[in-house]
Amino acid sequence: MKIHIVELKYIKSEDEITRVRPAHREFLDIGYKNKLFLASGPKEDKTGGIILAVGDINEVKELLKNDPFHKEEVAEYSFKSFDAVKSASEIASLL
Repeated sequence: MKIHIVELKYIKSEDEITRVRPAHREFLDIGYKNKLFLASGPKEDKTGGIILAVGDINEVKELLKNDPFHKEEVAEYSFKSFDAVKSASEIASLL
């Protein structure tokens, strides 16, 4: 199974991030509902966030075009994918 690591890097002020964050978190529910997202959250250093996603990477990228962080241009995205040849049973049961 392919797992995609989506890294968000904040490019605007903390005030802008704080303003857009509620809409971003609401948007994330769409990815979970569509079973594309496994986990998400802010990085410990608060410079951005991480989304773990599955499925077709193009579908993930297309969905993220509607993310308020993208639309409001407060974050940049980078993508890394890997073949998860082994995983915890909890992750496998989500797929």
